[in-house]
Amino acid sequence: MNKEEIVGPMAKISKFIWVPLLSLLPATAFSEQGTAWDYKLNGANWGSIGQCGSSAPQSPINLPLDGPVDDELKLFLKYPKLDTAFTTYNNGYSVAFTLPESYKGGFGLGSELADLDSEDASAYRLWQVNFHSPSEHTINGVRMPLEMQMMHQRVTGGNADTAVVVVLFSNAANTYVDFLDKLMPEGLPEKPWEEKTIMNTIEFSDVVGGSPFYHYDGSLTVPPCESHVKYYVRQEPIPAATPQLRRFQKVLKETCGPKGNFRNVHPIQSPLVLVPSVDVVKAPDKVVNPTPKEIKKKENPAPAGVDVGADGWACPEKFYDEELKHIGRIRVGESPEFVVAKEKYNRAMRELQVADGQVGAAQRNWKLQEGLYKNAPGLVDKINAKWALDGAKAVYEGAKGNVLKYINEKDAEEEAIWIAIEEECWRQLEAKEEDEVTLRIRTGKVTTKAIAKHQYSEPKVSLPRGLAASPFSSKVGSSEAIPAKISPNMNQPDLAPSGLVSEAVLKKEPKIAKKVVPEEIVVRIRLPIATSKIADKAAFEKELGEALAASGDISPDRIEVKDPLPIAIAKVHQSPAPDEHGLKAELVGFVQQHLFLGR
Repeated sequence: MNKEEIVGPMAKISKFIWVPLLSLLPATAFSEQGTAWDYKLNGANWGSIGQCGSSAPQSPINLPLDGPVDDELKLFLKYPKLDTAFTTYNNGYSVAFTLPESYKGGFGLGSELADLDSEDASAYRLWQVNFHSPSEHTINGVRMPLEMQMMHQRVTGGNADTAVVVVLFSNAANTYVDFLDKLMPEGLPEKPWEEKTIMNTIEFSDVVGGSPFYHYDGSLTVPPCESHVKYYVRQEPIPAATPQLRRFQKVLKETCGPKGNFRNVHPIQSPLVLVPSVDVVKAPDKVVNPTPKEIKKKENPAPAGVDVGADGWACPEKFYDEELKHIGRIRVGESPEFVVAKEKYNRAMRELQVADGQVGAAQRNWKLQEGLYKNAPGLVDKINAKWALDGAKAVYEGAKGNVLKYINEKDAEEEAIWIAIEEECWRQLEAKEEDEVTLRIRTGKVTTKAIAKHQYSEPKVSLPRGLAASPFSSKVGSSEAIPAKISPNMNQPDLAPSGLVSEAVLKKEPKIAKKVVPEEIVVRIRLPIATSKIADKAAFEKELGEALAASGDISPDRIEVKDPLPIAIAKVHQSPAPDEHGLKAELVGFVQQHLFLGR
């Protein structure tokens, strides 16, 4: 490991102090293209954008080598040949292409293939493909050199949900993949909004079929990181030749520096299962079932640097900020491992400070002896001063060599403390989740939190739906004009930042009004009339109750007129007292003006 690699992590620590402030600036402050977000910290500074910093399930994640199998459903993959010309393009964030409207490919979920030709089937259609280098998802902590994300929208059986089929590519020296070669006959589009026309026939089945798939619920991996996105990740990576992978790496690293267009992985917050698959195009009778994998302990479970921690997850920048403020203190609740890392780091810092002080003292003494040597009056004094000068210089050189040793030790501990912060963040998150689960078990309460949806700005994309749009139906519908470029969110055309009206905003969920049970109000009044003047007391009470109910727009069942009570109220009428009909009208007016009737 060279010096730059050792110093790198602490250089990144300083970025967390100022980079988040940039997110407060207008979009035009970032680049010529007005980009409002970037991959400089690979998503660690997206916390204030959309749902990127929310508690909703986020993608990508670190995938285990093995997992539980869902035997009830199969993933039916139906991707026919793409023999229509299309355009690959660089949108400043990835290399991508949109499928032409004439291409009906996608996948379906069910127990039998025949069930998918139905309005109620879970069928998804492929519309957009984009590439990430290195990969966003990791398997057992290993990040692959390339990831292809195939963006689908549901066409039957429910709302227009987004689903992503992910194919990972591993490095296999000279194993050339025909699918990748045909995507770049003249190279890849290298600059933002550069395009390349592809005339070759593309076979998705060559890279999608033949493997089981991981399934989990996550989010978009680009802002606004909207959740409720279903993921199906091919369990077996596709071996690809190094020169093919390097083409993607070169373009995407230059476009999305410094490391490429991947977002750091996040904790798994939804059930993860393995599902069998069927390649309807090439092997319709073969079910590829998951097989148990041997889980080996990773040789390097904690890669150095900010990108990933022990389980391949980057903490929010606010956690780093908080820990760096207290890097010199041991706090309650910290793990013993984190305490040891802090002690080693602080000891290395103190030793370096002492060594720096020794260098300064030795340098001053050397300069002092140099002055004495120059000003020595006689030969003997000159000789003695020379010995002292040489000794002082040797001490100074020794102190400089000593300080280099402590610099290297300090740099090593800086790298270790960075990894320790990642591990501590992960440990605290797991502990918090365990505490929440325990609390729910004890209290018997299960709480759910509604996740707000996003309202995307105009212009919007309206993709075909229904059986005519399904890859599993022969039904033909009217052709609809769709944009040549569709964003990964499947809701907007993929345009240069200057072409978008505004960014996506959270759409307020409709509030459910609480049912308010009206409070029963008892009105007690004393009639300013002698009961002897009321010819039919029962009829008078009934009519008065009905009149009050009508005036208050309430049910007559809620009004009951009883015998008068001696309660002081404002005088309703001056003498002479009205008859019963006039009294009824006066009483209704009085109640309407002065009393509240619960409705």
